[in-house]
Amino acid sequence: MTTGRRSEPRACEQCGALLQRRVWRTGVPMTRTLLDRITWDVCPACRQAEREMGQGRIVLEGTFVGANMTPLRARIRNVAARAALGQPERRVVTITRCGDALEVITTSQKLAHRIVRELEKAFRGRATYA
Repeated sequence: MTTGRRSEPRACEQCGALLQRRVWRTGVPMTRTLLDRITWDVCPACRQAEREMGQGRIVLEGTFVGANMTPLRARIRNVAARAALGQPERRVVTITRCGDALEVITTSQKLAHRIVRELEKAFRGRATYA
């Protein structure tokens, strides 16, 4: 009986993440024996980024957003980079400016919530969830 699970270890051709014990990780030391066993593939986060689809969506609106676009983008990138250290599947797919609004698509809802919490703390904002 087969489980339908893919063989491990797998490595992402695009970002270099490694799938071991059913978890994608970065920063895993590559040994010769590990490299000999690896099957190369594309991780789910890279597939989502290619298609520009995601599980989380953030819309920042208001005059404050238009006036502070650069620090907002920097904070979003910093939070996403920190999240990707331990969980490479959590990343920002797109950051799009629409007038005085900013739309952020992430690969996970959890990352979207984390970004919103950090923006609330850093800029003393208010968030609503839908």
